[in-house]
Amino acid sequence: MNLLDQEKPPIFFKQLALLDPKESSSLSRAPIRARLESPTFISPIRRTDGWCRDCEVGFNPLVYQVHALIQAQHFHRTSGGIYCWRAGQVENIQNITPPGWIALVSPQGDISYDSECSGGLTPCRSEAVRVDRMLGFCNECSIPKPSSGVYKEIKEGLAVLSLWGNDGLLSPLCGLEKHPKYEPKVRLGFHIGEDGHIGFYYP
Repeated sequence: MNLLDQEKPPIFFKQLALLDPKESSSLSRAPIRARLESPTFISPIRRTDGWCRDCEVGFNPLVYQVHALIQAQHFHRTSGGIYCWRAGQVENIQNITPPGWIALVSPQGDISYDSECSGGLTPCRSEAVRVDRMLGFCNECSIPKPSSGVYKEIKEGLAVLSLWGNDGLLSPLCGLEKHPKYEPKVRLGFHIGEDGHIGFYYP
């Protein structure tokens, strides 16, 4: 069953970026680069090391894996923590444009909510999250948003670099038959299992 057909509110999710190990050196400093031996999911916002302005603690990009507990390196009343979204229902994921890679997560520990945004989404921060499963949405089929209003969730496809330069990030694509212009940009194939794990292979 397609997850977008299920109704199980509330749901928490986080949009992720997928780093291509071959291209990661320009994005990440040594602490994370040393661990990159396979495609790695990180936050699309936090790709490099940084310092907290509240407590001066240093932090590195967090790596997200299915069924893993991801702990924030610092958490304060107004900053820090792991940023994610609370959706009133699973269909509200469709309001992220384009969704790309999405992790369904379960917040752990303290959680702080901001004001609700349009589209039934509420930004929040938590001390930690458990990654329950991964979702992939074809980026090319998502721009512009389909007239049906529903993005194409894909269980298997290709992970490709951008057509407009090399930023080291891999986006989900449903296939070359529909999008042949991406052939030179293909890096990996992927498959998302029933348990939410994602596997990569060289096509």
